[in-house]
Amino acid sequence: MKGKGLRALLALLILGILLTRMDLHLLLSEAAQIRWEGAPLAILLGLAAFTTVSYRWYVLLRAVASFPVHFRDLWTITMVGVFAGYFLPGGFSIDVVRGIYLYRHAPARSQAFASLVVDRLLGLWVIMLLATLGTALTTDLRAWTLPLGLITLLAPLFAALLLSPPLARLLHRQIFRRSWGTRWAEGYRALQVYIRKPGVLLHATVVSALFQTLYVAVAHMALWMVGSQGLVFPRTLAYVTLLNAVTMIPISVGGLGIREGGFVALFTPYAGREGAFLASLLYYLLSMSASLPGGVLWMTGKDRLRMKRPT
Repeated sequence: MKGKGLRALLALLILGILLTRMDLHLLLSEAAQIRWEGAPLAILLGLAAFTTVSYRWYVLLRAVASFPVHFRDLWTITMVGVFAGYFLPGGFSIDVVRGIYLYRHAPARSQAFASLVVDRLLGLWVIMLLATLGTALTTDLRAWTLPLGLITLLAPLFAALLLSPPLARLLHRQIFRRSWGTRWAEGYRALQVYIRKPGVLLHATVVSALFQTLYVAVAHMALWMVGSQGLVFPRTLAYVTLLNAVTMIPISVGGLGIREGGFVALFTPYAGREGAFLASLLYYLLSMSASLPGGVLWMTGKDRLRMKRPT
């Protein structure tokens, strides 16, 4: 509780510092001119993004599960997790919520949690991939293409090394044979399944790229709503994918403050300082609005799942 309070305080502190550097009259003037007609489309894009990321998890879990996997279950868990994530510190809080549901309901926990790990790592890798693509398509950002591209290239090689047979044998000798290592062994074997199913990983990668594109489109719509000028989508793609990765770090509640500072630093040339600040808040509010079905499911008790642990 103390840590959460400190993160909330940090978010308020950053927002306060940003506000002291704003022209409040101009900020209010620009707020009055927001193009609210773009809000319905932005919310629909957000809902489509969250549905897409639910499908990514469905693809990954179905590939390793020894139990029936229902898309509606994973959509429900994801929507509740996304909604909760706007009030909890860091993007990984979504995975905490998903983990709680899996612990309570998944018939085979090791398989379910393995899919969750791969889902998150694949999502982070696609963020780097799209950021690389965005910088390559934006002339003044091409200096970043090579370092981002190298990270993007090396990450799957490192993952393959971690799941390679030689390392598996070493882990079996040192850890998995011990009594407390049995559960780890089950999870590790579930992870190894993905190495043998490249088609599944490719399918999930394409779905993940679609999710990130839709989610960045929400930010692009927010910037359009505040009247941005001369901003092309590849630049938004490069900037926002990296900002989304940074806001996953649990140092602020819902990424507040971190996201706003990033928007002001990156998008001021296209929307003005006040406009960039407003766009960041709109991005947060529009995305949160798209996650409201998850809040409704949770608050009305309609988040019951078809998957059940054997009794």
